[in-house]
Amino acid sequence: MNLLRYDEEVLVQQLNALPLWGKVAFAVACAYRLMPSYARFFSETGWGNPRLLNDALEYSLRHAWDCPIDEGTIADMIDAVMVVIPDENDVQSQYQPFGEDAGAAVAYVLRTMRTGDSNEAAWAARRAYEAVELLATRIHALNDSSPIDEDAILTSRLVQCELSRQQRDISDIAAGCNDPTHTVERLALRARKENAIQLNGK
Repeated sequence: MNLLRYDEEVLVQQLNALPLWGKVAFAVACAYRLMPSYARFFSETGWGNPRLLNDALEYSLRHAWDCPIDEGTIADMIDAVMVVIPDENDVQSQYQPFGEDAGAAVAYVLRTMRTGDSNEAAWAARRAYEAVELLATRIHALNDSSPIDEDAILTSRLVQCELSRQQRDISDIAAGCNDPTHTVERLALRARKENAIQLNGK
């Protein structure tokens, strides 16, 4: 199996070849895989609003074909999401970085809807990649006292699985352009069942 890497330039080129609804669907799938980690962060700290983020993703799916949508509506939604993205100054928790990645991914979904910019969708994917990379790094540090080995992190199951899912989603969207409704529904259903990272077995 070829080793996968996060290559943003290549990913943006792939996204440029997709219709706007496909870019939104791709970003939504990346964000959905991070929602369990946001829920874990919320359960641990009581900070944030998982329902608001999930509602934003559901809205994005319902209106993927309406892009670009009303500027006032999308601006209000982005503002609301930004408020519930935790940074290290809001709360001290080992789960904060994962909650931040999840919330930021949702914001990038909405920004993709607003602008149609492939970079915004790619940045949702980057947040998913960075989340699994961080968890893989932490696991490596717990199990190995040697200096962090970047190759070991890249080859970890967590990282390779997320990168593989991203490429799978790109391929499925490209292949499903003749039946976009079914394609979006299938991607969303699958992504809701997938968990990019496992936090304490949750």
